[in-house]
Formats: sequence, C-alpha cells, structure tokens
Amino acid sequence: MDMATVNRMQKKKLRSLRVLPHLAASFLLLSACSSDSGEATTLTTIAETTTTTEPLVTADSVLSAAGAALAEVESLHFSITHEGAAVFIDADDIVAFDKADGRFQAPGSADALVGVTAGSLTTEIGAVAIDGDVWITNPLTNKWEVAPDAFRFDPARLFSRDVGLSVLLTDGLSDAVLESPEPDGQGRFHISAAVDPEQVATLTSGLVKDVANLEIWIDAETSLLTETQFVVDTSDGATSWVLLLSDYGSEVSIVAPELG
Repeated sequence: MDMATVNRMQKKKLRSLRVLPHLAASFLLLSACSSDSGEATTLTTIAETTTTTEPLVTADSVLSAAGAALAEVESLHFSITHEGAAVFIDADDIVAFDKADGRFQAPGSADALVGVTAGSLTTEIGAVAIDGDVWITNPLTNKWEVAPDAFRFDPARLFSRDVGLSVLLTDGLSDAVLESPEPDGQGRFHISAAVDPEQVATLTSGLVKDVANLEIWIDAETSLLTETQFVVDTSDGATSWVLLLSDYGSEVSIVAPELG
C-alpha cells in the first residue's frame, strides 16, 4: 500500500470521527421526538412556559394602581357638581349645596368656591380647610370666619390619605367591573363598582351617607383618577353627583385666611 493511499484512508477516518458526534446528537433528538413517553410534548410545554405574556388588565388592578397614584399626589384641581334633591351643608337645612370648584394641597389642605342656594337666593361662599380646621366667608358680609360646627362641607377630607379617595379606590369598593379591556377615546379606563355606605360621605365631603353605585374613569397611562359619577337615593329623592379631577402637580399654596 503506497503512502498516498494511507493518507486518503486516514483522512476518511478523521472525517468519520468528526461526523459521529453530530450523528449521535441527531439520534438523541430524534429519539426524544419519537419517544412514546411524551418527551416531545414536554419539550414543547417547556418552550411555551418560557414565553412571557403581559398580565390581563382587571378592574381591581386598575383601582389599586389608581389608589396608589392618588396617595402620592401633592396637588390637584377639583370640581363637584350636584343635581336633584337638595343636600344641605348646615344643620338647620337652610343652605343647600350646588357645586364646588377648588384646589387640594397635600397632605391636608383645600380651598374652594362653593355654590349654594338658600331659599330663592343663589350665591357663592369661600371655604378653606387645613388639617381639620375650616373657615368660610359670611354670605352677607363676605368676610372670613370660623365655620360653625354644623357646617358639613370639608373639601380636604375628600383627598385625605387616611379616609379619602385613595383609600376608597384601594379598599372601599366591591363588585368592580371593567367596562372595556381597552381605554376609551380619552385614554381612560371605565369601571363600575358598588361603594361601601361608610365611604359615600367621603365622596360628598360629608354631605350624604347612603348606598351608591359608582362610575369611575382612570387615566390608562398615569393611573390618575379623572372623573367619578354616582347617584344616591335619599328620603327626599335622588341626588346625582359628578366629581372631576385635573391639573395634577400644579403649583398650589393654601393658607389660613385672615378673619373679619
């Protein structure tokens, strides 16, 4: 046997040795795929389990995020409008609440211009609430005075981090339903829910205490509450309410007014 033939045989042997590992790997893969023990299904299952998917949006997850976001807010603008049966802000049931337009500054300050009706007279009074103290303007003199104990409107309570809207969104609602899995044309999620009777006073700053169903709109990008609507049935008839929130993070400074 000449030297050239020997070299050709050695090269052929080397090529065979190189191919063997690949053949072995292919054989093992084919065995796994064709095994009666279900290995193919297992491999597929493992592959599927490594694929991550985004969790579905739920009413509870949107509400929880909104409650957490509102608890961190430093300032905002709010407006409250009311229609229907009269709701009074005084113990003598003389002055009825119509609307309020105001601002909130964390942790416990708010001011507002409050529209009221007394008999045939419709007017506006100022209100400032700071850490539980409330001042109002006298509708006759337009001067500031300490609100009487019977005055039942405290706008700061609405945003209290202990009992206010953030707590309501997190733990004060039941039977919450996400009306659509996608945001509406304004980029908001719409949720319907039943509200705990103990929490209705929060939504009306202490003016109404009864059972209500709540319609809620929450910004899908920021998780900030933008609007709520609800109707409360009272002994005098139904009262409907709309709360709008805006201007989150705007510059707000609320101080106690000068009396007299």
